[in-house]
Amino acid sequence: MRIFTLLIASLFLFLTNPSNTHAQNTEQCVSEIEFQEAAKQDPNLLKVREDLEKETAEWIANKSSQRGGGQVYKIPVVFHVIHTCGGENISKAQILNQLETLNEDFSRTNSDASQTPLQFANVAADTEIEFVLAQLDPQGNCTDGINRIYSNLSHSPDPRNSVKSTIYWPRSKYLNIWVVGSIINTSGSGGIILGYAQFPGGSGTTDGIVIRADYTGSIGT
Repeated sequence: MRIFTLLIASLFLFLTNPSNTHAQNTEQCVSEIEFQEAAKQDPNLLKVREDLEKETAEWIANKSSQRGGGQVYKIPVVFHVIHTCGGENISKAQILNQLETLNEDFSRTNSDASQTPLQFANVAADTEIEFVLAQLDPQGNCTDGINRIYSNLSHSPDPRNSVKSTIYWPRSKYLNIWVVGSIINTSGSGGIILGYAQFPGGSGTTDGIVIRADYTGSIGT
């Protein structure tokens, strides 16, 4: 599941609330910065990423001619809404709107599919991947796939990944998405960070996507 995390994060950040993106000084993703900081603590991550990129390229080369098998892979998603009872405590409707947008783009049924840039036209396709809210939690109990956690870590925690300590579900079974009020920018640029994801090969307890509440979906906050 971790293979898809960065691609999913990119779509989250580029496909939601575009009007807000143009209105403010934004830095849409700091995934590379997060990776470099992690690599300082564990240099082996550089080798892990290099090996994974080679394996991925080989897989694409071997599987490109086998596309279109018809089987749709469903990925359970859990949204951890970290809030302090403010606007960052987004509604279920806003979360469902985000999933709908994401699934439209992964299935290439989005309204602007005909505007695909020419350089990508020959590879654009239905990925046969669907994202659904988790129905069972790690203990096997019924869930709607949304956790709401009251924590001050919703607002610009430093370090950024400390927000993930509030709650986490195993990455082998779920795509973790933490929705927060704001994300600290340590680059000195003053821009607003919309979200970030962890590169494959990183810690299992921090794997997933962090995204600002006001850039989740196209309705609500």
